[in-house]
Amino acid sequence: MAGELNEVNEPIQAYHDMARYWPLHRALWNGTRGMREAGELLLPKWSKEELADYCARLESTTLFNAYRRAINNLTGRVFSKPIQVEDSTPPKVKAYMENVDLQGNNLDQFGLQVFRDAIQTGKSHFMVEMQPNPDPKKKIGRLEDQKLRRPYMVHYPSEDVIGWRVKSEGGVQVLDQVRVRERAFEESGRWGVRLVSRVRVLSRGGFELYVNKSDDPKAPNWQLETAGETSLNYIPFVSIFTERTGFMEAEPALEDLAQVNRQWWCSESDQRVILHFARVPILFAAGMTANEIQAAKASGIGGGAFFTAEDYQAKLEICEHSGAAIAAGEKDQEKAEARMALLSLEPVIRKPGDLTAKEVSVTSAEANCSLGRWALSLEDGLELGAQMMADYGGEGAQRDSVSLAVNRDFGLSDVDHANAELIGKLWIAGKISDLTAYEQLQHLKTFSDNFDAKTEEQRIRDQNRANGNAGPGVDLGGMDPALLGGAQGGNIALPGAQS
Repeated sequence: MAGELNEVNEPIQAYHDMARYWPLHRALWNGTRGMREAGELLLPKWSKEELADYCARLESTTLFNAYRRAINNLTGRVFSKPIQVEDSTPPKVKAYMENVDLQGNNLDQFGLQVFRDAIQTGKSHFMVEMQPNPDPKKKIGRLEDQKLRRPYMVHYPSEDVIGWRVKSEGGVQVLDQVRVRERAFEESGRWGVRLVSRVRVLSRGGFELYVNKSDDPKAPNWQLETAGETSLNYIPFVSIFTERTGFMEAEPALEDLAQVNRQWWCSESDQRVILHFARVPILFAAGMTANEIQAAKASGIGGGAFFTAEDYQAKLEICEHSGAAIAAGEKDQEKAEARMALLSLEPVIRKPGDLTAKEVSVTSAEANCSLGRWALSLEDGLELGAQMMADYGGEGAQRDSVSLAVNRDFGLSDVDHANAELIGKLWIAGKISDLTAYEQLQHLKTFSDNFDAKTEEQRIRDQNRANGNAGPGVDLGGMDPALLGGAQGGNIALPGAQS
């Protein structure tokens, strides 16, 4: 039957639909090493290209990682200030935030890890777990229980969340089952360790843990190792989204940037090849006999060498590449770099769109950009996780008093000005069209909402015909330099233009 799964570790179809996006984003995040390890998946092998030649081409290609720089820039804006745990939060829950995952990471470090992962794949997840009872046969009283055990968060990237089931309760969709992959190390021999694959099945009020008992990856043997109950009547599993497409489903938030960065990678590979051949001169001989050519080779071709030929019109020359193809490759890469610069800025550019009730309650500067919405999703998710910790830790009566605040003060006015300056520079360099520059500046609210680029172009043409020029010392190509000012009214100095 369609959709029927026979093994506990088999992903559902929705997982496969999303997984096709992930290899590119993970490889880009891992830089040159990640792209080289991806091999033909991200750098196609040419027709009739020998494997040795392909490997040499692959190993000589180095990545300009605009993708990773963009993610670090975006996460840096959100985490430029620490996450605030409000005073209304119970003291016990506050204390959990200092080591939220029992691995030494505080809430900021854990949140950064989850947020960075969510930008790459469009979503990321974490579970709130309770430390196991040190003596399952002994019933531990409430006071002693709190001293010996505490809740903590466990991060699961998209690749590890392989299945889920949903039920509707009162018109609201809630998780009824979640399956996640885990990896653990067990002792092996006197000194070694072995990696063990596990699958945890979460249900409301309980869990099951399956372990692969086989060492043969082609013939797994999944067996139930343990099962248990939790004190919660829901699944303590939280999802953070940046580009949500459905329940537990998402697409990478920076897919367009990733694709252009891959295009640059392929272009760089071509550029390395053509530079190699262009730098290696080709010896050309004409009017020389085979014996004369062999004598020239034997005496050593280079400075100080002397050759003779019977034909006075004989030639022995070095042929060099004209460089036209090299210049074309450089232009292609520069164009891609300019596009990546613009795509990297898109998440912080304010733009209209539907807002949630919470987004309406904050200023438009905080919510009317993608990064602001992502930060709100992170805040909601971490706050929900802290409330689950309160439920686990015996503070359920005070769960509604748990409150967190993720930074949304991105300095958007300054960002808008810097963005407008970059747009102006790209336009001046001829990397973007007039219309694209107008559209991007309108996103920055440099122009009013009723501004029409085509109408403005016609007005400028009429004005230029009337004045007989476009301005002092620079061809504006249909744009007034005054329009390139940022949100604070600053202007960009154009070459040859009067200030």
